[in-house]
Amino acid sequence: MERREIERKLKDGRNWARDSWLGLPESDQLRPAAESEHTPGTFWSAKDHLAHLAGIEHRFIEMIRKHIEGDRNPLGWRKGDGSYLTRDEIMVRVHELTEAWVVRHRELPISEVIALGQQARAGTLTLLGEL
Repeated sequence: MERREIERKLKDGRNWARDSWLGLPESDQLRPAAESEHTPGTFWSAKDHLAHLAGIEHRFIEMIRKHIEGDRNPLGWRKGDGSYLTRDEIMVRVHELTEAWVVRHRELPISEVIALGQQARAGTLTLLGEL
């Protein structure tokens, strides 16, 4: 796949996500939709899920950059002794990081959550251009 096609697909996907979330009534954007994987009894809204997508994209960019720079633990899945975390330990860490990101951005209006995603996508496109 050529770079131009990748960029188009990334742009189209981002536009679809933005339009889908903006097309929801505010009550649907904010109502509890799924239970948190980290904090049982806490629920994420559709807007929280959109913020989560932006956070994941930022994290992927960070991991790829670390790998390119030669970091031997770009995912952060190795212990100090060089051994790998177990799958359960990894999932605890993933859920902890995603929950913290979502909570930190929960009170933002939808327009600012969309801006988080646009910043992440700009970072992805910049990284793609560098590669």
